[in-house]
Amino acid sequence: MIRHRWTSAADATLRALYATHTAAEIAAAIGCGIKAVYTRARYDGLKKSREWIAARTSQLMADPQHPGRSRQFQKGQTPWNKGVPYQAGGRSVATQFQPGIRQGVAVSLWKPVGWLRLNADGYLERKVNDDQPSYRRWRGEHIVVWEAANGPLPKGNAICFKDGNRLNCDISNLECVSRAELMARNTVHRNGPEVAAVSQLLGAIKRQINRKETA
Repeated sequence: MIRHRWTSAADATLRALYATHTAAEIAAAIGCGIKAVYTRARYDGLKKSREWIAARTSQLMADPQHPGRSRQFQKGQTPWNKGVPYQAGGRSVATQFQPGIRQGVAVSLWKPVGWLRLNADGYLERKVNDDQPSYRRWRGEHIVVWEAANGPLPKGNAICFKDGNRLNCDISNLECVSRAELMARNTVHRNGPEVAAVSQLLGAIKRQINRKETA
């Protein structure tokens, strides 16, 4: 695979367009692959704008051909966690809202189970429940799709996109790899194969030292 060499002009174009354009549009403007755009943006710490994320999510949800539409909860379908009680401790039971009650800004922010959104890092997320804590209500769409076909994600593993497109959550585009393999891939993308090889060698030396010290 030929790595794209980033010039100052290409970097400037990426920084100018990333917040409000898709990776495909940016790749076409620069003349590189989509995966190169995502990798460079992550390296530079670039993020999508909130306005673009909201507009893109609405566009995706309105497209009847989007893969996520077929996997949404349908009207009348029973969620897998319905009837599973949530156990809270301390004084939280006395102070929490009663089931089904929403007040203030929560009314306008609430989304139904099965809703898709685009997070700040460019990943699709699916709402899987309405339980507490609230941060557990959303899961990566790529993880939901992979687990639906293969079962729970093994501990210490992650799901990658074969084509580098974070919006392509089709099962044929998803790959389960170890965290170590993911780290090695990211090291290659950011610093080149030579640095990655040195990093792996240092890791192997440290493991050998640890084995001898604990023997």
